[in-house]
Amino acid sequence: MKDLKALFETHAGQVLAFLLHLQEDREQADELLIETFVQVQAQWESFEGGNERRCVLRVAHGVYLKSRMRTFSPEAEGPAPEAGVPAILEFRLL
Repeated sequence: MKDLKALFETHAGQVLAFLLHLQEDREQADELLIETFVQVQAQWESFEGGNERRCVLRVAHGVYLKSRMRTFSPEAEGPAPEAGVPAILEFRLL
């Protein structure tokens, strides 16, 4: 596998485009891009050979999902869900 700088230079544009597809806010997409490569660096030793792009995009998707979980607030989304309906199913798409 390439060194981290080369990996960033090769894939940052594709990762940013992917994140902009998921998150239309450019500023937030830039933050997620940075967090993606922080996570890639933290997991560097566990990366094995294979498709680097797929690995980096998988990390980016996980970073995006975690950011959505942090911003989810049932109180901000409206009334409490009815009994028997898991709270996770009560989110609203923006």
